[in-house]
Amino acid sequence: MQQEAYQYRNLPIPGGGYVTGFIFHETAPGVMYCRTDIGGVYRFDAERKRWTSLIDHVTMDDLRETFPIAMALDARHPGRLYIASGIWSEPPGRLAVSEDYGEHFYYYDMPMRVHGNLNGRGTGYRLIVDRKDENRLYFASQADGLWQSSDRGATWEKLFTLEEQYLTFVGQTTDGNVLFVGTAGVTTARSERLRGKSLYVSYDAGVTFEELEQPGDGEIEGVRMAGLVAQRYAMDERYLYVSFSVMGQNAYVLEHGYSCDGGSVIGGKVVRYLLQKDGTLGRMEEITPPCPPMGNGINPSDSNAAAPNSAGENSVATPNNAGENSAATPNSASENSAAVPNSAGENTCARTTYQDENGNSVIDYGFSGIAAATAAPGLLVVSSISKEDGDSIFRSRDYGDTWEEILYDLKKGKMEFRTSYMRPEYNGGHNLIHWLTDLKINPFVPEEMWFNTGTGVFRCENLLDREVVFSDWCDGIEETVHLNLYSPPKGGVKLIDILGDLGGFVFRKLDEPCRNSFDDADGNRYITCINADFSDENPDVIVVTPRGNWTGRTKGGLIRSEDGGETFRRLPMPFGISEKIDRALHLIEQPNVNSGWVAMSPDCKNLVWSVAENIFLPADMVLVSGDGGEHFCRVKIYDFSKRLVSQSPEEAGEEGKAGAEDSGRKAGAGDNEGKACAADVRRLGFKVFSDRMDSQLFYGFGAHFEFYVSRDGGQTFYQRELPKGAPEADFSLIDCANKTEVRGECGKQGVFYLALKERGLWKLHYEKETDAVTLVKLSREGDVFYRMGLGVIRQGGSYYDEDKAIYTAASIDGVYGFYRSTDEGKNFVRLNTDRQMYGEINSLEGDSQEYGRFYIATGSRGVLYGEPAAEVAARE
Repeated sequence: MQQEAYQYRNLPIPGGGYVTGFIFHETAPGVMYCRTDIGGVYRFDAERKRWTSLIDHVTMDDLRETFPIAMALDARHPGRLYIASGIWSEPPGRLAVSEDYGEHFYYYDMPMRVHGNLNGRGTGYRLIVDRKDENRLYFASQADGLWQSSDRGATWEKLFTLEEQYLTFVGQTTDGNVLFVGTAGVTTARSERLRGKSLYVSYDAGVTFEELEQPGDGEIEGVRMAGLVAQRYAMDERYLYVSFSVMGQNAYVLEHGYSCDGGSVIGGKVVRYLLQKDGTLGRMEEITPPCPPMGNGINPSDSNAAAPNSAGENSVATPNNAGENSAATPNSASENSAAVPNSAGENTCARTTYQDENGNSVIDYGFSGIAAATAAPGLLVVSSISKEDGDSIFRSRDYGDTWEEILYDLKKGKMEFRTSYMRPEYNGGHNLIHWLTDLKINPFVPEEMWFNTGTGVFRCENLLDREVVFSDWCDGIEETVHLNLYSPPKGGVKLIDILGDLGGFVFRKLDEPCRNSFDDADGNRYITCINADFSDENPDVIVVTPRGNWTGRTKGGLIRSEDGGETFRRLPMPFGISEKIDRALHLIEQPNVNSGWVAMSPDCKNLVWSVAENIFLPADMVLVSGDGGEHFCRVKIYDFSKRLVSQSPEEAGEEGKAGAEDSGRKAGAGDNEGKACAADVRRLGFKVFSDRMDSQLFYGFGAHFEFYVSRDGGQTFYQRELPKGAPEADFSLIDCANKTEVRGECGKQGVFYLALKERGLWKLHYEKETDAVTLVKLSREGDVFYRMGLGVIRQGGSYYDEDKAIYTAASIDGVYGFYRSTDEGKNFVRLNTDRQMYGEINSLEGDSQEYGRFYIATGSRGVLYGEPAAEVAARE
């Protein structure tokens, strides 16, 4: 097969997803990695100050590496890297081992459940290399207990001496004499509403374990499963430090939710244990930072003039350098110190606190990220988690004896946003930092600290100064889930990008981040758009199906732009059509609920909206507008026997339901008519597409490849019979559950290309004059077509008037990759190498104005575009 060299680049967003943890190499300066929940692992290039993805070789056939739960480094081998990843529904877990900083890997199966995007993803080190034996690994699993390997991960054995199965981390003291484990206390729960103890220690390499002392806790009214959960740990030359949190009342993850995975945290603690000379851990000391007043972020001692170790506004002095301008050593709270004691004194906390059943005071947020500076003794930082009025970072210069708040929302500390969509003006005037579950101090440069968020990573380079400056630093990290892509055939817009969480972007320049994702007039973002449609005649008119954001400042439904995505207006919600549709529309107006799927006619007047029921598009919730979306009414959909199938069972009544069952039996189970008349019409799916030329034509695709046509602008649809041999395919699903790709051909009436995975690549044509449908398979048996898009067929060609180039993510002749065909699938050219795979592909689109360029919507590596390498070299 012919091969063409291609170069791939991201359309920069950057960041966009939950980075779940960092790791620095403790003996090799400049070696640092981060893991993400769905985007694999990245290595930081300290010279270029950019992140490099380590999963670009991952294919659609095996996506386990895109879901890492743990990383481990070996202090004796700087290039050695271990990554544990996996998908619970597709066991086993996978251990990737590299000897060259992640450039190449070899693999072992892991016998326990592993998933980087499920409960516990935000907690600490789950995988470590034994300090005394480089061949021994320990792994703290999410739900299957503690494991060890004596052959660097080739084989594993479970340590049954630890009863708890739901773990959060495993660690060792630097001499390797003490093994300690954090747990979620589920297996050992003390009651249905109270977890078991969360910390265990072993002094004999796991042969026996005992409970490690921790703060008192108890049941809390309204909390499904209370009790402290150990989140993360840090160590310096004196202490082991541990952070804790407590699941909150509003947690939406009920399956043993811990960390921020439940979305709600009600309390937390920070403690330390003395590293004793006899190789044991000393008694626990609570060092929880004092609770700052809600709403202003002011520390009790904020009126004081200077931080204890600041040598001035621009100082980078280390804590123990007692020079002429040095204020104090880490353990002395000077007269001018801004630090506050860890015990809350009079008037130190105006926040709401709770009492558990044992009378322990519980603040309304937890703690997670914690780091100690080995190059600056006494320097310690810790982060809050799920603090409702904005997360905080606290700093101590004296091992946790006293604390200062150095970051709180936008009120304390200085935030310098390098990426436009992260700025407060595009986030309702608020700081977008959330899920701050990890932070790390560079072991060689104590001024440098990193922390994670649900939207990327942030960095400071002046941690020792009085005012600490934080900046997003996601250069190279592209961890967003993209769902659909569209390349308009004319105008300044290069790509309309529909994605999860951030909503959508309209790219006019391929190598510059957009100003902002889709938002309202006040800068409040819409999130997780499902699809968009635009007019080939006037591509500046775009209609989109967004969710409302988590804060409720935007609501889901339909939004419409008349200026190529520069601004959007939310269309009125069409309440009053039916009770079921009203329930669905009210739900869509709640935060983070799918809106559905929309199609728009070329004249921009007719809209058909398949309203969503979670990830399904039911035929009894399809609406139509003839005035651009100002007013809607119910679409009427008829099957082969002219039976109205766009009614729910409660609307049709039992008689109508029985009639549908009888009609299905008469039609026969094996043909298209039988497929159309499902006994339960609630599962009759309907995804709508517009004709690219005729404003009166719309098409509906069902859950079993039912095919419907409207010739009156979407008011009524009638089922049309497909030719014999039509494949089985489900078009009724949306979001990441959608496993088909449908593309209408610009410049032609009624022509669609369909990528149907194992069932191949097809071309459908509806002829309006004859009311006939033709369906042709373009691929050979055995070839798999995951995604497909259309592009201009030649340099200088006409996208409107000529045939199209087909771009696809496919397995052809047993070789997976990206391909292009300019002869309707008779011949394909492969456009990538084995190191240009990019994980899960959710959509693929050719460029309608530039031959050879195409776009890739990934589920883990952002959105990319590929171009012929020769053309890129000539241009640059």
